[in-house]
Amino acid sequence: MQRRSSTAMSLWGQIFRRGKMTQSNCHVFINYRRVDTNKNVAGLLYDHFSRLNLRPFLDSKSMKPGDKLFEKIHAAIRDCKVCIAVHG
Repeated sequence: MQRRSSTAMSLWGQIFRRGKMTQSNCHVFINYRRVDTNKNVAGLLYDHFSRLNLRPFLDSKSMKPGDKLFEKIHAAIRDCKVCIAVHG
């Protein structure tokens, strides 16, 4: 069993209310700039939040070919409970 850090538990508490998951399509929006940040850091965050049964949004993993870029990202930002900015 994976031990959860206090930061992860705090995030978990913000997203889950009274033990019930909110109906949002996106719990955590991961924002990064390809120029400044190693894409792997954002990917590792995405994988970690997924293992915590959260719904992270990361463009490279959450979008499919043909998705409308701005509409999909706008919806994820609007619906997310937490936004994480990764910068180098």
